[in-house]
Amino acid sequence: MIGYRRPVLLVLVSALALLLFGSVSHAAPVAEESCSEEFSDRNEAAGYKYKICLAPAAQGEIKVVVKGSCEWSYVWFWGKPPSKCRTAEARYSLTAPDAAKSNADMSTMESVNGQVEATGKPLKCAAGAYKVELYYKVEMMGLAGKWSRQIDHQRTVDIKVAC
Repeated sequence: MIGYRRPVLLVLVSALALLLFGSVSHAAPVAEESCSEEFSDRNEAAGYKYKICLAPAAQGEIKVVVKGSCEWSYVWFWGKPPSKCRTAEARYSLTAPDAAKSNADMSTMESVNGQVEATGKPLKCAAGAYKVELYYKVEMMGLAGKWSRQIDHQRTVDIKVAC
């Protein structure tokens, strides 16, 4: 009989601790990623298919993220670039729901799989609609090892966020 008392007592103490301490959470709500529709910008040689998102950063913060795929014109079809792709430049202007404005350059990246993104700085999250004005420049490297094709574009979107 003594062997059965310890596991039962342990389960009861664990259940009591869970009831008293486990159900209380003081963490700030985490925003979910909210994105625009997918856009596709092209010129005669290069293209970029992407979304503009407001993604969670730290607790109670969000950041602007642009993520997409590079497209290379092979005359008869569009496909992944033969070598590298990079976001060479990206910046945004953001208007928060309370009309506060912020401008920032975004971090850029280079990739061999054709998928690239740019990330903005974290900012305090406020529920509502944000206006994001974005400028980006994407470059692609050809087989000769030179950044030979590029596309740049400006786009403005409204994105709703629930914090």
